[in-house]
Amino acid sequence: MPNGKINILIADPVNKSGFSLLKESKFKLTINLGLTDNGIIELSRKKNVRILIINSRRIISRNFLSRCRFDAIATASKGTDHIDSAYAVKRNIRIINSVSGNSVSAAEHTIALILAANKNLFISDENVRNGRFDLRNFKSRNLNGKKIGIIGFGRVGSIVGSIARALGMDVYFNDIDPDVIRKFSSFKFSEITGIFRDCDIVSVHIPLDEKNFKFIRKCNLSELKRNAVFVNTSRGAVVNEEELLEFLKHRTDVTAGLDVFCNEPLINTCFKSLKNTILTNHIAGKSEESAKFISAEIFKQVNKLFF
Repeated sequence: MPNGKINILIADPVNKSGFSLLKESKFKLTINLGLTDNGIIELSRKKNVRILIINSRRIISRNFLSRCRFDAIATASKGTDHIDSAYAVKRNIRIINSVSGNSVSAAEHTIALILAANKNLFISDENVRNGRFDLRNFKSRNLNGKKIGIIGFGRVGSIVGSIARALGMDVYFNDIDPDVIRKFSSFKFSEITGIFRDCDIVSVHIPLDEKNFKFIRKCNLSELKRNAVFVNTSRGAVVNEEELLEFLKHRTDVTAGLDVFCNEPLINTCFKSLKNTILTNHIAGKSEESAKFISAEIFKQVNKLFF
């Protein structure tokens, strides 16, 4: 290593604000965006790169991990489901992610989807653009006084709950962590069945892992009340997407606000034909502020990893 510095390769776009947190005397940055996986391997061996910085759009497979020699891979995201983390552990490669950098952004986006669905903002926007001010077929509902059920009451879910409470909503939540249940005892704990049966709005905030794969199914969705709103800003695969699509085709009174899908960006095109959906392109956690928070969080961890 030249000058004894630890080499870091930034292979994907990340916010630069965290760069200044690195000890300049200890680290050397190489920025080479758009490299293929093979290009990363080749360059990392040539420059003895010990830390790789990526974002959530890059898939880190077992094949890639078996060929690389990194001490750590840092992803500028909260989720790590794009990385074969279990195999990385076997290879003694540390995975660094941002635990809370985008929590506020994701929570605010969730609330935005809930508001848009209840206020029918997209239909109203279309009406104005087409010169229609006829309100006979326009429906809008208040959030105040409504029941919201939040599945997963961690960093994002709990913020959604606090905002919902400030809007006058009755907040119910479900979480499998006893510490979370104790911590948020001022909110109302409910079983999953009760949330789907009793709440006007259901919002999902659980991580994608083996136990949560297709966790939300038709049997849950079929319990939703008339005119309910279902929101998912976590990961597409925590919901059985095929069953969700069939459900929404037949339950046109239910509106879904979806920021995440299976097989992004090549999502199931059937979603586009549904009038009772609001679709956003996996941007819940992506704001100008969250990009800075995420950058700071991962580069602080890089510093701590060696010093």
